[in-house]
Amino acid sequence: MAKTRMLIAVVVLSLGFIAHSATQNKTKTQSGYYLLSEKVFQLLEKKKKEKKTFFKSVRAIQRADGFVLTSMSDYELSKLSHDIHQELGTCGGFFDVSHEYEKTGFTSLDFSDYKDAKESPHLVDLFKDRQIKNLEIVKNQLKLVQKSRFESSLQQFTQFPNRSSRSENGKKAAEWLYNKAKDYARAAGRDDISVEYIETGRRYVQDSVVIKIPGKSTFGSGVLIGGHMDTLTWGNNLPGADDDASGTISTLEVFRAVVDSQMKFQNDIYFAFYAAEEVGLVGSGRMAEVFKQRGTPLQAVFHLDMTGYLSSSETNELYFITDYTTSSLNEWTKNLAVKVLEIPARKIQKTSCGYACSDHASWKRKGYNTVFPFESSFDNHNRSIHSSRDTVNLINIDHAMKFVKLGFAFVVELGEPINN
Repeated sequence: MAKTRMLIAVVVLSLGFIAHSATQNKTKTQSGYYLLSEKVFQLLEKKKKEKKTFFKSVRAIQRADGFVLTSMSDYELSKLSHDIHQELGTCGGFFDVSHEYEKTGFTSLDFSDYKDAKESPHLVDLFKDRQIKNLEIVKNQLKLVQKSRFESSLQQFTQFPNRSSRSENGKKAAEWLYNKAKDYARAAGRDDISVEYIETGRRYVQDSVVIKIPGKSTFGSGVLIGGHMDTLTWGNNLPGADDDASGTISTLEVFRAVVDSQMKFQNDIYFAFYAAEEVGLVGSGRMAEVFKQRGTPLQAVFHLDMTGYLSSSETNELYFITDYTTSSLNEWTKNLAVKVLEIPARKIQKTSCGYACSDHASWKRKGYNTVFPFESSFDNHNRSIHSSRDTVNLINIDHAMKFVKLGFAFVVELGEPINN
């Protein structure tokens, strides 16, 4: 009997290993189309020479507007992402354009749509001389943002071994957020609040999640706040506390505080959790496309990616990313931060990634106003991201709460509260 049980165990383990290997091989052979910046493509070419056989099948398909179109397997992409992080000190620097390529074939060499988009004069005018109207309401309700709740949720969310968009853990992370939102709305008796998945695509098991609190106005223009939920690779020790559990849980806490306020709004408010940011801004790209297809108007998109790390060499309290963002909205939000967080204006500065470094770029490409407050200057950002070292222990909770409070102020102000 003991021998029989041992034989069964060996067979089960062997079948499990075969199934795992088949999944891994399938992952390695699945290919997608990517638009790389010239800088990233040059790194790839360098690595191709160094590693000789690795990346040997990767070539430039088309080249234009500072980008290179190429095709890579998921495995090759994960290796390139690691090289980008190690050698360039950045993450990303590419778009997953598989969805667009399969639809159009990119027959023309015009990739200008992916460059840092020009600002629409009509959209810029929304914030050029806009006043802050609801400061007293915001300050009275700011106590609803709970530091202990934020910290507890951050601890829970980083317990997933990884949140890769191609892993079951990534799928479970999306389900965790979906269920948290549904449960909270139900507990508050808010049957008007909707929560839905936005499909990421056939190469991913993790879908994006979006919550909607509907406004009263038929003609209003909504406001959206969001962050990405995924981590970079298949590894099983990637808590991703700063990148980007910090932004994800900040968004969740803003949602909870808005619900707790029992306020009603003129305009729709959306809370977004993006899938597959780390592999080419996929989830946000699909969500922005869906919003455009539905004709959903948005005044502004507030993006949170890495909000909890405070370098010992940092001298300022808050930064705004200038790439793929709207200059007048940056200034307006800075003014809001000064008034709500009571931070001296001189302690709030600008910084630049130098490329499309997060999901805000997907919205800017579609013509929406975007703003991206960041934890530090880009030179001083958290260097432990994409590793097992990106843990909650590195998160400065008080620093992170500045972003939660600013996000709350942003959506309340632009949501335009009524009957308060």
